[in-house]
Amino acid sequence: MRRFHSYGPVDCEEHFCVERRELVKQCMEQLIGNPEKGGHYFTIWAPRQTGKTWLMRQVKKRIESDDSDTFSVVTMSMQGIIMNPEDPLEAFFSRVPMIDNLVSMFRDMYLDTENFILHGLALIGVRALLGVESGRGSPFN
Repeated sequence: MRRFHSYGPVDCEEHFCVERRELVKQCMEQLIGNPEKGGHYFTIWAPRQTGKTWLMRQVKKRIESDDSDTFSVVTMSMQGIIMNPEDPLEAFFSRVPMIDNLVSMFRDMYLDTENFILHGLALIGVRALLGVESGRGSPFN
C-alpha cells in the first residue's frame, strides 16, 4: 500500500506521487541535445522538498537505461562534504573549490571539446547560481 511521504526522494512504488514524465523527458533532452555535437548545461534551483533530487535521479536512470552505450552519467553532491563540528566554515573551501570556481571549471570543460568530454551538465540547488559572487563576473553567458 502506498503512503504519503513528505521528505527525501519519493519512491513511486512506495509513495503517492505524480510521475512528471514530460519534465523528465525535457531535462533529458536538454542534457543530451544533439548526441553528435553536444548537449546543454542548465541550472535547477528551487526550495527544499520540491522534487529536484527526484527529477535528476529519474533523468539519470533514463539516460542510463536508454543511452548507456553512448553516455556515462556522473553525479556529485556538495552535501556529502564531511566536516567536523569544530571545523571553521573556511574548511569547506579547502575540500572543494569555491562555487564560482567550480561552475567556471565546468563551463570551461563544456566549451573545451578538444580536451574534455563533458557533453551536458545540470547544476541543482536551493539558490540560483546566477547570483554567485565572483570578482571575474558571472560564469554564465
